Amino acid sequence: MKRLARHVVLGLAMATSLMLVTPLIAGAKDGPTPMQQYRSALQTYNHERSVINNAFNTAIANDRAVERAALDSAKSAAQKYLVRVDFNEARSIDVANWETALKNLGTPPQPPVLIHPTTTIT
Repeated sequence: MKRLARHVVLGLAMATSLMLVTPLIAGAKDGPTPMQQYRSALQTYNHERSVINNAFNTAIANDRAVERAALDSAKSAAQKYLVRVDFNEARSIDVANWETALKNLGTPPQPPVLIHPTTTIT
């Protein structure tokens, strides 16, 4: 009798767990949820923004290296002045390119508005 009761309890536990898991498995086949889509889009956006910022920082570092080498080889104050002017022009081009790239990237994705199934909107 105890054995039968144990089997009944185990059977009910298995049936209950299957009933709870089946909707999750069925929902997984439908595709990513809006929150998963948002997280993926945000991760992509953040990666692309990081690439843009790294390219900008690299460009500025290269401009500074060129400026430093040119200043070291400049003989007169006029030559040094021209080197600094060239650096400022190169930096302004880098800033303009950076701003354009950020503008082309657009705004970050917005999180989805999640509505509970029992919520009514009037």
